This record gives sequence, structure tokens and C-alpha cells, in this order.
Amino acid sequence: MSSRNKAVMITFGLLFFINAVVGFILPGNLNNAECAIFGANQTIASGSNAEQNPAIAVDINGNIFIVWELSPFDTSFNVSSAYSNDNGKTFNRFVPGIGDSSVNNIERFPAITANDQGTAYITWTDSRDSTFGFSIFGNMIYQFGDHWSLDYEVSDDASSPFTETHPSISVGIINNSDHIYVVWEDDRSGDHDIWLDQSTNGSFSFFSPSTDVRVDDTDTNTVSADNTSDQTHPKIAMRMINQYTVPEVFVVWRDTRNQSGTRLSDVYFTKGTDDDGDGKIEATEFDTNVQVNEALSTSGIYYTAEQPDIAVDNSGNTYVVWRDNRNGTNNYDIFFTKKVSTSSTFGTNYKVNDDTGTTDQSSPAIAVDKLTGYIYVVWTDERDGNKNIYYSTSTDGGITWSRNVRVDTQDTAGTDSTGTQDSPDIALDSNRNVYIVWEDSRNGTYDIYFAKQLSQDDGTSPQSPGGLTAVSSPTKVDLSWNANAEADLAGYNLFRSSTSGGPYAKINGDPIEILTYSDSGLVGTYYYVLEAVDIAGNTSPFSSQVTANPTFESPGSAGGGCFIATAAFGSPLSDEVQILSQMRDRYLLQSAIGRRLVSFYYKKGPAIANYISDKECIKSIVRAVLRPLVKVCRKVL
Repeated sequence: MSSRNKAVMITFGLLFFINAVVGFILPGNLNNAECAIFGANQTIASGSNAEQNPAIAVDINGNIFIVWELSPFDTSFNVSSAYSNDNGKTFNRFVPGIGDSSVNNIERFPAITANDQGTAYITWTDSRDSTFGFSIFGNMIYQFGDHWSLDYEVSDDASSPFTETHPSISVGIINNSDHIYVVWEDDRSGDHDIWLDQSTNGSFSFFSPSTDVRVDDTDTNTVSADNTSDQTHPKIAMRMINQYTVPEVFVVWRDTRNQSGTRLSDVYFTKGTDDDGDGKIEATEFDTNVQVNEALSTSGIYYTAEQPDIAVDNSGNTYVVWRDNRNGTNNYDIFFTKKVSTSSTFGTNYKVNDDTGTTDQSSPAIAVDKLTGYIYVVWTDERDGNKNIYYSTSTDGGITWSRNVRVDTQDTAGTDSTGTQDSPDIALDSNRNVYIVWEDSRNGTYDIYFAKQLSQDDGTSPQSPGGLTAVSSPTKVDLSWNANAEADLAGYNLFRSSTSGGPYAKINGDPIEILTYSDSGLVGTYYYVLEAVDIAGNTSPFSSQVTANPTFESPGSAGGGCFIATAAFGSPLSDEVQILSQMRDRYLLQSAIGRRLVSFYYKKGPAIANYISDKECIKSIVRAVLRPLVKVCRKVL
């Protein structure tokens, strides 16, 4: 072999060696990047103050409202809020005008709901009217997050030192007017019971005093009667029926009426309907209370069911989640059940979390797509050694649940964290975008964090893409195709093979969101197929196969194809790259073995070049290796 060919072979042999070394240290498979289900965790509120117990609401247009409790002093809590009108990309924080800023006032457990026009309503527990008691207050944020209204009082006994706490709120529209319903736990009867108040004029005023409605039926629904059991932690949902003129409210809560031995509590439910059409739901218009969780008593072992949450679809089907320890005293799991609108009882209880250990799950929250009945649940989970936020979905009415997904990105899923993630809440917009908020101590104090789901599953795979074409040129194939029509389409995956009919290898990372793709660094014959993928990861059948025959670059091209050298020296016009290109064109491409070496290099070089392009340390090593060989090639030329 001549000295010139020896120089060429040595040069490209070292390039192949660099291929192998750099390829070995590449982090994973470049062509098989997996898309995360949730986007990056976003801080909504942070600082030296403790910010906890968030709640979230989203209107049909994707405007997001978040409230939480802020503790600027050891003896006080205030309600704070944030608003986003760009689907969670940015948030504006609103602090003034919400609640009472008195140092010694306590405002806790905020809840929020939103109508379809961008107006949100909040409620919370407030101590401003009584030294020893708590009342329920409320507020509203006007359309598009301009500002908050003045506070208004919800409950009717603020002058008495009763404890009214843990409110929940829901809103519906009747005759172009917002109807707001608030439930809370209340000890005015001696023990804790569930009470409701309502407004028919957009919360500017609630009904006159002495019109709060008792919801639970453990005894006579009067202020003076009680049976020593407690009803606490209510949650409410609502819908409109009869051409959206009649409201129905659905309420669940923790209930100790069956307490016996080691059995502490159950989850109970009732529904109230404005049967007489007077715009108000009276106590007599609530159904008999129904136990939600299964009454298990095998071998005399009872369990605790608590922390319920509720959602309802447009057909009046009711969905409830809670936590209970039926699988072990110290092993709380998340359970779900559904009651169809035509039934008076709830169905089978299904476990949501998929871990098989004995760690605790708690604080579940639920959202349901009102049209499809798809279910979305989030909760606090200790399977990784500390409290983290986990999530699952069901598309078959809660019978089966998807693989549980870690929402917070404090650390790698399956590992412990020094911080605590807790108290999640969840909301859903009309496009089934899922929004989750929680409290998070990863920064040393509790902050409010937010994440948006990037994939939802409608249970349907996309259609096979059509119109795939391939146009070959030197070392490159340009591919194009027709657009799919699916509303939940995430993009396309492109596959390549050197054998007709496959097997095929995926050549893109994240789904391709446009209708073209350039595949470079190729020489020979290649076969391509295309698939469509939706935001849940469902994929279509492959498209029809197309064939491409990229050729070698023309001699004298401006360094094209010298991928690694171009990345190392910074430009295809650099003197070093030009020298190597000339050696390739004049000598290496003139022999069969040389062409095979170039073909192999063109397949591997682009990925390696892309990897080292922003890593100065590796580029300096490559340059140090290549410079002596460039000198040899220069002499040969």
C-alpha cells in the first residue's frame, strides 16, 4: 500500500476509533429517547415562608387558578393565589385583597372552583370573627385574573365560637348566573357534621342567616340533635340537569357512625337536587346517606376509610377515591369506586396504587372527563422511602388502572428524597390536559409546585400515516409525508432498515412534530417506514415502505461528511477539515475497502459529532489526535 493510502487509512481508522470510544460513553441510545409523561416541575410560590395545602381549578379554556395557605408568621396563616392564562407556562401571583392580613388571623384549607368564563371562586377557614372559633369565608377573582373581590362570609353562625373548617366548593351556571355551593365540617350541633350553603348570584351574597343546610343524616337534621359520631373532611361536586336549569350536588365525607372496635371511619355519600325548582337545595332534598367503601368485616377485622374526593360526569355517574388500610393496619392504599346514575349504591372497590409493599398512600384527588368518563387520580406515596406525588388513569370506569407514574422530579423515581412532596390536587380542562399542584419541601421550606401532563390516553391508536416519500441525494435522504387528523397526535416516529421488510430501527428521538425529516450520513440502499404516535404513546401501524439510495458526496465538496472533524474544529471550512475531505475524495473513495469504511463512518459519525459538539473537553482530545495526522495528509496531498 502506498504511503498516501496508508495515511488515509490511519486517519480514518482513528476516526472510527473515536467513534467507538465516544459511542461507548454516550448516555443511552440516541435514537430511543423516551418522552416524559409530565413536564418539568414548576415553582409557583417559594421563599422563606411555609406555603402549603394548595388547591387548583381550571376553566374550559385552560386558564389555571391556584390557591394555598401562606404562613408568614408563626401565629398566622393567609390565603395566597396565582393565575395563568397560557396553560401553565407562566403564572401571575396575587396576594393582596385575599383574606385578612392581620398578624394573628388564621386562614387555612383554601378550596377553589372556576366557571367556564374565567371566573374563579374560593373558600377557606377563617378565624377573624371569633377568638376561639372558625368560620367559612369566600372570595372571587374576576374574569381573566384581574383582581379579587372583597371577602364575603359563607356560613351563618360566625358570631359563635364554633369550629367550621375544611370547606369544599363547586360552581354551575343557571340562566346565565353562577350558582355556588360550599360544604364544610361544623360542630355547632355538638359533634362534627357536614353543612352546606349556596349562592345564586355569583357569590356576591349567600342566603340569609339561619339557612345553612345540614347534609348528613346520622340523626334529625336540626341544630339541637346529634348522635356523638363525627362527619368530617367533605368534598363536593355538581352538575346541571333538565336543560341546565336544575342543580344537583354530590357530597362525600369521612364518617365515624359505624365506629366499633378497631374500625375508625367509613366514607359516606349523598346527593341533593333542587326538586321544587326554587333555586335552593333544602335538607329535605338530599338523598339517604350511602356508605361508599365496602363494609369488610372478615374475621372481625375492621379498617379505616378516610380522605375522600369526588367527581361527577355529565350523566350523573359518581366517582370517589379515598385511602384505607384494609390490607394492613399500617398499609394505607388508594381505593376507587363508581356509582352509576341509575343505582343507589356504589360498586366494587378497586385499588389504584400498583405497589405491592406495605408503605402508605394518602391524600388522593380525582378528576374525571365529563364526556368520556376517563378517570385521573393523584396522591401522596411513600413507596420510594419518602413522600412523593404519584398518578394513575383509568379508561374503563376504574376497573383497571395504568402504571403508576411519579409526578415530582425531585430525584429519580424509585429513590428517596431529602424533601417531602405532599397534599396534591388535580384539575382537567376540556382537552383532557391534566394539571397537578402540590406542596414541596425540596428547597428547605414548603413551596408550591406545579406540573402539566403531556400525555393522556383516549384508548384509540392513530391511523397509519400516508404519503411517505423519500428523495435521495449524496449521503442524505429527505423524507416527507401527509398529516394525520387525530386531535391528540403527538407526532411521528421514523424507522430505517438496510433490509427490505425490516427489522427496522427507530432513527428519531422525541416524536417528529413536522411533516419532513432529513436522514444524513448515508451511503447505500435503505428502507423506511413511518408510524404516528399520540400524546399517550399509542402508535399506529407502519406506513407503506419506501426505498432510498443515497450516494457518495461529490469530490471537492466543502468538507461535507467529515462530521466528527467538523464538530471538533468548529467549521467545515477549517483547514483541517478541508485536508481530511480531500484525502477522502481523492484516495479513500477510489477503492472498494475505502468506500466501505466511509459508508460505516457516515452511519455512525453524525450522532457522535452531535454529542461532542457542545463538550469542549472531548473536542480538544479529538483535535489533539487529528492534528498530527492532518500534517501527514497535507504532505501526501
